[in-house]
Amino acid sequence: MNKCVQVPLNATLKNRILDLTRQYGTGRDTLRCLGLATADNPMKPEDMDLGDSSKFYTYEVNLTFVGVVGMLDPPRKEVFDSIQRCRAAGIRVIVITGDNKVTKIVLTDWNVFLG
Repeated sequence: MNKCVQVPLNATLKNRILDLTRQYGTGRDTLRCLGLATADNPMKPEDMDLGDSSKFYTYEVNLTFVGVVGMLDPPRKEVFDSIQRCRAAGIRVIVITGDNKVTKIVLTDWNVFLG
């Protein structure tokens, strides 16, 4: 098997990656996006202070970007019943999302708010 060639991450490549991620995250399906990378010489977990998240950026260095994946992240099945029970109790359900307008449209397409 041939080994892939590493290419330095320049501004052009970075912008292409960000554009693709933006397309995945704001497209018809509003996918949850994850960037994937590998480390040739990762630190040992016992050498990290995993209780202090402010130090994580010091561990995430010298990584090789592998790609971006987009996955559907539908509401849990319990959400539908919870909304129905709230409505039956006279509670008006309002969903606030930190994502974007398309997320609300997708939630509507998944019939989260029917009832």
